[in-house]
Amino acid sequence: MTAAVTDLIPVRQHSSVPAKPGLVRTIAIVWHLSKEQYKIRYRRVFLGASWAPVLPVLRFVIFYVFFSKIVPVKQPNFALYLFMGIVVWTWFSTAVLSVTASVLNQRGLLFRGNVPRIVPPLVAVIVEFFDLLMALPFVLLA
Repeated sequence: MTAAVTDLIPVRQHSSVPAKPGLVRTIAIVWHLSKEQYKIRYRRVFLGASWAPVLPVLRFVIFYVFFSKIVPVKQPNFALYLFMGIVVWTWFSTAVLSVTASVLNQRGLLFRGNVPRIVPPLVAVIVEFFDLLMALPFVLLA
């Protein structure tokens, strides 16, 4: 944990007054952890965060070649339907996998009594949502 997170998650000793109100504190924790996880994910990657839309684009190329050349599909705007389906499915599947992994990987955070249990799964979904936002501009190009 970084110092900023420990500031957001105070260890209260004999105090009934939280450092911040409950919902505001939870949102601050989620936002900070989401930014940190996103930075950590692409820290040592060659293209950085711009790598996020590359995987859906590569999947699109493979599926488009398969469904337009090998098994022809007669659908108007097929490329748009295919790319949107790939982008949304990639986000959904990686979010579900990340949520299940976050519960195991962040169990130290879950066992702290003053952190809501929704924080690690919510952080995982938000980080995957950042990737979705990076891939959506390519839909406009399709």
